[in-house]
Amino acid sequence: MSQDDLIKLLKQRFYYLTEQGQHRIYWDSVTGEKLRTMHLFNHCYEWLKQSNGDTDALAAEWPQFQKRISGEYFTPIVLNPKYRPEQPKVVNVSGNWHPNSWRPPKVKVPDQKLDYSPFVEHLRLMLGSKPKANYLLDQLAYRYQNPDHVNNPKPHIAFFLYGAPGMGKGTFLKVITNVFGETAVKVAPDQAELKGGSSVDLWKRTWLFVEEVDVRQGSTDYNKIKTFVGATTADAARKNEHVSKHELPAQLIMFSNSAPTFIEPNDRRFFISKFETEFDSKEAKQKYFTDYHDWLDG
Repeated sequence: MSQDDLIKLLKQRFYYLTEQGQHRIYWDSVTGEKLRTMHLFNHCYEWLKQSNGDTDALAAEWPQFQKRISGEYFTPIVLNPKYRPEQPKVVNVSGNWHPNSWRPPKVKVPDQKLDYSPFVEHLRLMLGSKPKANYLLDQLAYRYQNPDHVNNPKPHIAFFLYGAPGMGKGTFLKVITNVFGETAVKVAPDQAELKGGSSVDLWKRTWLFVEEVDVRQGSTDYNKIKTFVGATTADAARKNEHVSKHELPAQLIMFSNSAPTFIEPNDRRFFISKFETEFDSKEAKQKYFTDYHDWLDG
């Protein structure tokens, strides 16, 4: 492996960030760390070792090779992550290169031979009707099949699912996280998270779940939810930063034990449904969820 080969490998992984004194600072697209030129030596050494190259020669030539690296053009990076599903770890947005905050999900493209009916039937059972379940499934399918939120903006619909604990709302969240990927889902334990200093970051994914909602009509929380549900971008300030424009690709799914009291009449931004059913007995309920979880884990 020649020095040219090593330079090529370095440029594929490392991006120019800034200068500190007389030192160049690089951003590692694999680990996200900030490194100096001297740190790149270890990577070159490992690549040579893996290819049975001459590591002793590299050590001897390192002072000269280090100067060459410092004189090479590395693609500059702006450390303001962008969310771009199904695109590389580094993406070009309006001529600037940014880290991509999206990572592939653990679950691969579904096998058409698999039986998905238990998941569908669970939604129909808990939502109380086939039309309601189909509507939610249509939204899930649309976001899964159209991950490019720039060219395929989110539908301006939020979901409010309420009902007694122990009906599978947490399991539903787990399924969505596994299918879309952990970086596609943000979870807030309650609506208080929505008004924090950097709350706008919660909306920079495909889905935003709020697990316990208790919002009052006309409150700051409600007004912010309405605004962000109906917008794809917003001018907002993050903690310790000035106001700037932020992308808002996330659709909101809210969980609660009680029906909402904050929805205004004729507001079409919200899909509201009870997420609950009655079982004949505790034993029947336990068996149902045991079978359902066995299927999910299978």
